[in-house]
Amino acid sequence: MSEDLQSMPNEQLVQRVQQLEANLALLEAERQKQLNLEYEWSGNLGHWQWDISSNCVTFNSLKATALGYNPSEIDGPIGFEFFTEKLHPEDYERVMENMRSHLFGKSDAYEVEYRIHCKSGDWKWYYDRGVVTKRDPQGKPILVAGIVFDITKSKVLEGFLKETNRELALSNASKNRFFSILAHDLRGPIGSTAAILAELVEGTLGANDLRAMLRVLKESAEQTYRLLENLLSWSSMQNGSYKNHASRLTIDSMIAATVKLLEPQLLHKNLRLKTSLPKDLEVWADDAMINTMVRNLISNAIKFSYKDGQIEIAASANKDWVCVSVKDYGLGMTVAQQEKLFSLTESAHGNGTEGETGSGLGLILCNDIALNNGGELKVVSQLGKGSTLSFVLPMPKAGQV
Repeated sequence: MSEDLQSMPNEQLVQRVQQLEANLALLEAERQKQLNLEYEWSGNLGHWQWDISSNCVTFNSLKATALGYNPSEIDGPIGFEFFTEKLHPEDYERVMENMRSHLFGKSDAYEVEYRIHCKSGDWKWYYDRGVVTKRDPQGKPILVAGIVFDITKSKVLEGFLKETNRELALSNASKNRFFSILAHDLRGPIGSTAAILAELVEGTLGANDLRAMLRVLKESAEQTYRLLENLLSWSSMQNGSYKNHASRLTIDSMIAATVKLLEPQLLHKNLRLKTSLPKDLEVWADDAMINTMVRNLISNAIKFSYKDGQIEIAASANKDWVCVSVKDYGLGMTVAQQEKLFSLTESAHGNGTEGETGSGLGLILCNDIALNNGGELKVVSQLGKGSTLSFVLPMPKAGQV
């Protein structure tokens, strides 16, 4: 029945308004109670409720069947341990602390992501959220209700995106380092070549100066050629265009041929070369790649050796493997330099004993070559006492020719 509020005395009107406000408050409290009890969210695995006093968990069966359990295996009273004992060991304490924090009123909700063990042995990711819906007069929690989502797919995607971002960051860093190498190693010889050619065009040089200039021009051309050769080899391995053509390689003859090519550099620093190479010791690897690696390692030893010093090259066999080492007694490296030695993203190169420059690409290339041929490259170095760089390669197997 409708009421004529305008005709009511003021006092009666105030009372009526207060009564309506009280009724609205009761209705809102009841609505909130229903919201709490029914927990009007929708998770893709459904609702759950935990009766703390009886340790009875009621839940949508999808929460368990998604883990590979049959409905018959979850028939009857289920305690919270049914799920908590399946938590990933790395997630367990975090989940428990999150629940304790909410039960004791330190947080507004229990909300957590965790890995949970499937019956098959796999792991799934669940997102779980709940709130205390009932407490006793002393504030002790009685009921907790919530929802749970299977977020495995999103976690897999998240991991994929993280890995993709990491690879992109590494790719960008590698690209920047690559261009830095080009700029660094090409600037010197090309700049020297331009300056020398300018002097030659002037035609004012004497015979001795002319010979000296031509010697520098020759060294600049050789340095540029070695860089381009390394760049071509490295880039072809990176893009997969280089095909490994493994064959039997005789270590002593291959190293002898490489040393002959590098004799002018050895003579320039008056370096003694000591070798310990078993005759006819063979490896199974790509001829062009291994020649490039040996040339780089010996050139590196020459670069960092002091004048009148010594370089030692040795080889030995151990079961199915051959180890070749190149040792110098030059500058050596710090631990920090060694850790960056094969990285494209961080520079570890330094100048040689007579100011020889370099980018470090040669050793990065050597490391890739060793891996590409089923071996590895190792470094042992001490600052001020020299370095030993060694590579391990497989021996030929019976029938390989």
